[in-house]
Amino acid sequence: MTDDEIAKALADARRDETPPAAIEGQTVAALKAARLIRPPRRPVRTGLLAAAAIAASLIVGIWIGIEYRRPSPRESQFLLLLYEDAAFDARYRHEFPRLEAEYSAWIRSLARSGQALDGEKLAWGGAELLPGQPAKPLPDAESADTAHGYFIILADDEPAAIRVAETCPHLKYGGRIVLRPIVR
Repeated sequence: MTDDEIAKALADARRDETPPAAIEGQTVAALKAARLIRPPRRPVRTGLLAAAAIAASLIVGIWIGIEYRRPSPRESQFLLLLYEDAAFDARYRHEFPRLEAEYSAWIRSLARSGQALDGEKLAWGGAELLPGQPAKPLPDAESADTAHGYFIILADDEPAAIRVAETCPHLKYGGRIVLRPIVR
């Protein structure tokens, strides 16, 4: 093929000719059946989606600001370590989900009032590290010496922290709390 023949073939290929309707319909049906084309989508209302995204971001930002805030310089942080004995576990084992929900509601209410920073249930096990020795695995079972959970609260001083800790549901159920100031 000469250069002139190639140029003419390309020029002919560029012509916009509509195929016969029957062939076009068959081609589109075959492409849909082969899942090579999809039916047209309805237009997305981008303005509405953008407004919803902005509103969601604002709500999340407010929630983060309420739930997690930095303590002021006059506030002290205190660690509450929660301990349980075997009798506690025996009495409340079947009620743990309800107790956990009550503890969560308690710490969330403190967070909303600006008196709490964090709190979690602790898993059994872990490791004890001593200088010059390999890490020693801790038993994967409860013991009276093992903290079952913790909370970090904010208070002006230790007496105020004690008053907050005394409202913790853990005491109501016979648990033991150790309150320790956090050095900042």
